[in-house]
Amino acid sequence: MKILLIGGTGAMGKPLARILSEKGEEVHITSRKRRNTDGRTDGRIRYFQGDGHNLQFLEGILSANSYDAVIDFMTYEPEAFRNNIPVLLKSTGRYFFLSSCRVYAQSELPLTEKSPRLLDVCTDPSLFETEKYAIHKAAEEDILKSCRSRNWTIIRPYLTYHNYRLQLGFYEKEHWLYRALNGRTVLFPSRMLDKKTTLTYGEDVAQAVALLTGCTEACGQTFQIASEECLRWRDVIEIYRHALKEICGTELKVQEAEQISDYYKYWPDALIKYDRIYDRRFDCSRLKEAAGKDCVKFQKADSGLYKCIREFTANPAWDGFYHAYEAWADRKAGEITPVWQIPGKRGKLRYLADRFL
Repeated sequence: MKILLIGGTGAMGKPLARILSEKGEEVHITSRKRRNTDGRTDGRIRYFQGDGHNLQFLEGILSANSYDAVIDFMTYEPEAFRNNIPVLLKSTGRYFFLSSCRVYAQSELPLTEKSPRLLDVCTDPSLFETEKYAIHKAAEEDILKSCRSRNWTIIRPYLTYHNYRLQLGFYEKEHWLYRALNGRTVLFPSRMLDKKTTLTYGEDVAQAVALLTGCTEACGQTFQIASEECLRWRDVIEIYRHALKEICGTELKVQEAEQISDYYKYWPDALIKYDRIYDRRFDCSRLKEAAGKDCVKFQKADSGLYKCIREFTANPAWDGFYHAYEAWADRKAGEITPVWQIPGKRGKLRYLADRFL
């Protein structure tokens, strides 16, 4: 098979490309960044530099190739998606749309593909202004379902981690792991500590998607891909604490914060109020029925996160420095970030002003 990954260079896309190529598939990937293999084949993987939102760019690739499957990792505005989707559906045998389990409303029961979505049941008008990611993904699911063609499959992953994507609540690794590795305190809302969640290894999600590419029964269907292992956020903290202690000799210091609203100044409040503060448990029976229950396996979080912490700390790479948050967290914890750790003269001044004025 020949498969196109639109924007497939992240925590799911990279392992998916490798898994597909190892199965003997020919894989093409679009990326904004220039790669050493742009325009030529590196093994069975070929990159094309360009914007996956740009329909003209995509049409050039699609018209020059006959793809058995297109796997779309892009985040769209609904109207742009509505404009692109007819071309995508007619240009491939199978189209896979990456949605998200963030589309779900709160539920006391384990979530299934038929569980209520925020778009369908939420009456808070502010949600539609602030939590556009979940609302847009749900709206785009509906656009797909309204199409005459049924050669699509909707994928809903949730909190996927990999070597360079390690989340804690609403934090990315830059916001908690950077502080921890530099001996500073991580603030975490006490209200979230006992909320239930799940973390799924990116390789496992990629393996499940690869299985679905060969499953004709998946056409016109929706599948959530998430580990069924249920964890509290305090359990996740303990997994990280053990890993950092054993691998780096670092003590993970966590300070509980009472007011979760304090975080709304620094993080999207809708992400917290309409997702992370919910209990999230998943029933992936539909996925197992389609792809084979013996084939779909999810790594336990303790071993998966340990492995990723070990591999990341052996070759760390950070994506930005959040000056305002670091200054606020340092004030709360009574700590100071050394100026030499802050990139740029302007960044240093911004941090110092936020921390001390």
